[in-house]
Amino acid sequence: MNTCENPFISQAIKLKPVLNKHKTYPFEVPLLFWLFLFAIIVFSLYEAAKSFFSTGRIWPFIFILVLFILLLSSYIGMRERRHRAIFLDSYSFPPAVMAEVIKRYPHLGDDELELVLQGLRQYFQLCNAVPLQTVSMPSRVVDLAWHEFILMTQSYAQFCESGLGRFLHHTPAVEMASPNTIAKGLKVAWFYACQWEEIDQTSPSKLPWLFAIDNELSISDGFKHSLNNDYASKTSEIGEMGCAGGCGGCGGGG
Repeated sequence: MNTCENPFISQAIKLKPVLNKHKTYPFEVPLLFWLFLFAIIVFSLYEAAKSFFSTGRIWPFIFILVLFILLLSSYIGMRERRHRAIFLDSYSFPPAVMAEVIKRYPHLGDDELELVLQGLRQYFQLCNAVPLQTVSMPSRVVDLAWHEFILMTQSYAQFCESGLGRFLHHTPAVEMASPNTIAKGLKVAWFYACQWEEIDQTSPSKLPWLFAIDNELSISDGFKHSLNNDYASKTSEIGEMGCAGGCGGCGGGG
C-alpha cells in the first residue's frame, strides 16, 4: 500500500515518535544520588555501631541497617528494571504478532505496522517502569497486537520473564473487579507515557503516542482520546472501555 494515498497515515509517519533507546529511563535515578545516599547510610551505621559498643543501645543500629537493606534492594530493583528495559528496546517481535492486525485493518502498510509494534514496545516499557501498578492500554490496535502475542504462549512467557520479570496477564474489562481499576490504570498510562515523551501531562501540546495512534492510523473502532482530558486529575470518567490485565489492560476515553 502507498501511504501517500492516506493523508492521515502519512501524517502519522511524519510524527513517528522516539519511543525507545532512551539514554535514561523514567524510573532511573542518577548514580551520584545513590552514592550520596549510600555514603550517608554507611556513615550512620558506623556512628550507630560506635554508640552500641559504648552504650549498649542496639535499636539505632538495627534501624539504620534496615534502611541500608531497603536502599540496596531499591537500587538492585532499579538496575534489574534497566536490564529489562534494554531487552525490551532490542526485542524483535515475531512477525505473526501482526497477523490479526493486518486482517482487521488492511489499510495499514508496513510503515504503519511498525508504528503499532513501537506502541506495543512502549506499553511494555511502561509496565516495566511501574511493576506494582496497573497500566491500562489506551490503544485498540496495539491491544490487538498484544492479544495476538499472548496466543504464542511459549514465546510470550519467555518474553515476559526476560522483559518484565513476571507474566503479564490480559483480562477483559468485564472480568475486572471494578471499572475504576481501568480508569486508574489509564491515569497511570497517561502519566508515564507523558513522562516518557517529555509531555506536560496537565497541559499537553500533543497526545502521547499510545493515546494518539488509533486516530493517527485511522482505526475505525479505535479508542478516542483528546488533548482536553482530565487524565491528570484526581477524578475522571472513562468513556468506552476495553480490557485490562495484571499490570495492564485497555481502555479508551475522551
